[in-house]
Amino acid sequence: MIPLTFGFSFAINRFVPRIRENYLLIVLLVLTIILFYIFIYAGSLYNFPKAITSIYTLIFATFILAIALTFIIITKISQKQLEIQKQQLELAQLEEYTTRMESLYASMNMFRHDYINILASLQGYIAQGDKTILENYFKETIAPLKNTFEATEGEE
Repeated sequence: MIPLTFGFSFAINRFVPRIRENYLLIVLLVLTIILFYIFIYAGSLYNFPKAITSIYTLIFATFILAIALTFIIITKISQKQLEIQKQQLELAQLEEYTTRMESLYASMNMFRHDYINILASLQGYIAQGDKTILENYFKETIAPLKNTFEATEGEE
């Protein structure tokens, strides 16, 4: 019987690192083992026939195996739930990352469009050869972009 107790102890330590969460199952297992020993003791004390002692042994062994099986199943279900929660968290993080990347892509496209427009305007003013219009355009359009870029860097 002692090897059986050590076997259950090993199973408990191997399958459930968080024993505190499974008090009821552990208490049930310990009570079953205690009752098993009490019936063995009572059988030897009152000289029960071997057939009755064998039946009690078989019943309690079956009950202990059922408890151990339940214990393992609960552990597997808990592990599966943790795995599902981990996958859900990873999926949420991936969705957030995708949203940020889409936003960044949209910002880059908008910047590219604005940059092409600015270059086209500069090219037109340079082609006209009017330096004053070019200077005014630079002061009114391009110089304020510095402040916009600095403000955008502060937000990141």
